[in-house]
Amino acid sequence: MNKKKLSFVFISVAVLLFFFTYQKWVPLIFYTLFAGGLAVYFWPVKMILELLKGKKSGFKNIVVAIASNWLYCAVLCLSALWLYYPDGLQTLFTVIGLANAATGLVYYLFSIDDERAIFHFMLNIPCAAAL
Repeated sequence: MNKKKLSFVFISVAVLLFFFTYQKWVPLIFYTLFAGGLAVYFWPVKMILELLKGKKSGFKNIVVAIASNWLYCAVLCLSALWLYYPDGLQTLFTVIGLANAATGLVYYLFSIDDERAIFHFMLNIPCAAAL
């Protein structure tokens, strides 16, 4: 399977699993484990791989990779925590959701990376639950 398709599948499953967990159809531990594993995949693992590959692709691509992967990790971790403590993390989760949406919009409008823009907008679905 293509690596781009794999990331799309991971994010799609995370969003669907968040919805099912939010609706109380799936136990919270399943989403917590999946989101935690996916957050580790996006921040240290994929980040290091992109930095090693990105030395040839330029400074702009490295900055985009760092910002995107950090925001993916933050949204996934905060969404799992938010399901446990919905009142305590609402403001922080809203701020991260707005930063995620703004980053995706910038990527899309300036045609930096359309794939990342789609991922940012998909990960705003859990952020919308906090509003």
